[in-house]
Amino acid sequence: MKIFSLFLLIFIFVNIVKSNTTPKSLFKNEEIIDSSEDVKVILIMTFKRMNDFSKCLDSIISANHSNEYHLVLTQSVSMNDYNEYNQLEDILNEKINQNQNQKLFKSITHIETESSSKQPYGNAYFAFKNLVHGMKFTVEKLFPNLQSLIIFEEDVEISKDVFEFFEASKSIMKKDKSIKFATTAFFLHTTHPQYNWLLDKPLKRKSIRNENSLSLLVPNQLNKVTFNGEIEFKVLSWLLDRSIINQLILDFNIIENWVIENKFEDKIENKPNTNKPELLKNNCDCWNHDRYLELRFKGLKFIGSQSPRCNHIPVGGFGLSSVLDDYGFPVNQDYIKSNQFVMGDEINGEKSVWGIVKEFLPKFECPSRINCYNNQTNQYCGTLKVSTCLNIWGPPPLQCVPCSGRKTSTLDPQCNQEFSSCCKENCNAHNPFFISIPSLH
Repeated sequence: MKIFSLFLLIFIFVNIVKSNTTPKSLFKNEEIIDSSEDVKVILIMTFKRMNDFSKCLDSIISANHSNEYHLVLTQSVSMNDYNEYNQLEDILNEKINQNQNQKLFKSITHIETESSSKQPYGNAYFAFKNLVHGMKFTVEKLFPNLQSLIIFEEDVEISKDVFEFFEASKSIMKKDKSIKFATTAFFLHTTHPQYNWLLDKPLKRKSIRNENSLSLLVPNQLNKVTFNGEIEFKVLSWLLDRSIINQLILDFNIIENWVIENKFEDKIENKPNTNKPELLKNNCDCWNHDRYLELRFKGLKFIGSQSPRCNHIPVGGFGLSSVLDDYGFPVNQDYIKSNQFVMGDEINGEKSVWGIVKEFLPKFECPSRINCYNNQTNQYCGTLKVSTCLNIWGPPPLQCVPCSGRKTSTLDPQCNQEFSSCCKENCNAHNPFFISIPSLH
């Protein structure tokens, strides 16, 4: 009996190991699929967030015209662990079976990018590697004459008219050769008609949602924007020209060769003034592909959707919809056809009052908290986790307030509920602090 149990355990262990080290590869393809110039392709960068990926895929499938596109998935596989790789293949099969009455995409290709990262979600270098490997495979193996490529991250939700936006952007890019990109969301570190800058946190490059800013959204408006280092070009859902694809492939070849020659795969530090290839040092001094784009292609133009058409998956994603970060615009709900878009302001992203503030407060950061005090005893009762942003204009000046734009007093009930024994229904929510700089008044 003991011998049988031992063999059973060995059998189970071997199969678990095998399942983690053997890819299913049901959607593998290395032959040319379409050699036309007007072919439409989506590339999704993935790693381990499979629940988010499943929701992302649902969002893409729900968007109009998605079935006119070929789908390529580039997935980082760390240390030969194919667990998530195989999960993704299962998700693809599940979606196909759920939609048997319609063809979801013209074709589906799933490729892997080797990674040696031991971190749960990889690191910036391997994310960059995954992106460029996906691009290179797409244009060199599958679609050799592709002129532009749409890229999604695995944890993004998009508007139903997102492909209308991309088609409108491509039409503009064909006429204006200075434009090489398009993005469904972008934030500026400066004044801009899209946002209400009375509440602002540009150090973390977060947009602010309140009644004033929402009223400024124009769903059918596009903006021509210049990369100049003062702009956050969101890489959740974006498009790039073939010339940029070619340049990024060349750039990353230099970066990757440096990493390999210096045996640096496990020594990546995504901090300024640390060891990096000169190409990275001379641009962003970072390993992040999004910040690299902003500075590597400084001076070039992109089309930005004035009303954001993407967001992170609300549950499980990070960033725009994080529970602790009370900010972010909703995904556009007004369906706009590709021929209904109009061009709005051209934006150069010139510095404004925030440039002055940063000179005075180079390391200043509003905390992610609101304090609760008993207004009868002045006793500190606790802290609510809420992202706060710097109110430049006041009154009072330079106070950290909720990024959502709501008044701090609206959090009084939450204080009284969470710290009931201390508050005794007498708590008020207080902003953490404010700073006065006379020269800015």
